[in-house]
Amino acid sequence: MKKDKRRKVTSEIMEKMRKLRKEGLTYAKIADELKLGQMTVYNYLKKKEKPIEEEKPAEEKKEEKVGFLERLGLVKKKKPAKKEEKPAEV
Repeated sequence: MKKDKRRKVTSEIMEKMRKLRKEGLTYAKIADELKLGQMTVYNYLKKKEKPIEEEKPAEEKKEEKVGFLERLGLVKKKKPAKKEEKPAEV
């Protein structure tokens, strides 16, 4: 089995990346200085910059699926049928 040659990005390295980025260094210069790949620096910094989204209820997450022909504008999307409420019998 081959040994993994990749360097692990520790919390110390993350601190250095953030500090250098705040100082205005480019991703390429940070990567050179820390002996990492440019995309590694970019991905770690972007991943940490994104705010964690709160969990949304399942109803809000669900999006309507749009078919291929609907996206092309060849077919109009069908509206869901409204459910009629039955009057309560006394």
